[in-house]
Amino acid sequence: MPLTQKRLVGPAAFATSAGDIYTVPYNVGYVTTTVIKEIILCNTSASAQTVTLYLKPYGVTVASSHIFINSFSLAANETVTISTSMVLTNSNNTAGDTYSDKIRGLASAVTVNYILNGYEEY
Repeated sequence: MPLTQKRLVGPAAFATSAGDIYTVPYNVGYVTTTVIKEIILCNTSASAQTVTLYLKPYGVTVASSHIFINSFSLAANETVTISTSMVLTNSNNTAGDTYSDKIRGLASAVTVNYILNGYEEY
């Protein structure tokens, strides 16, 4: 099956407390792998803001060791594109904390938006 890059999530605004922004989906009978190729962050406010992102593996409680972008500063009205090849999986069961890797994040204000692009393989 050919892999087609797509928008996985967004555009959406971060909350000011950490929350799930992407969960690897469940596909009956298959292990799902997601590759995040691009993260776009956009600060729409007139002042600098920060962003923190976590890659939370399935089956564990989120911890500071899961942070991969920590208090990243975005200048007023700045947009940043981060290229990556981050691999996430679902272990062939329902989507959720027990079986799906997740991307979690927060920003210092709700004026910071995000888009995740990549592909999902079943």
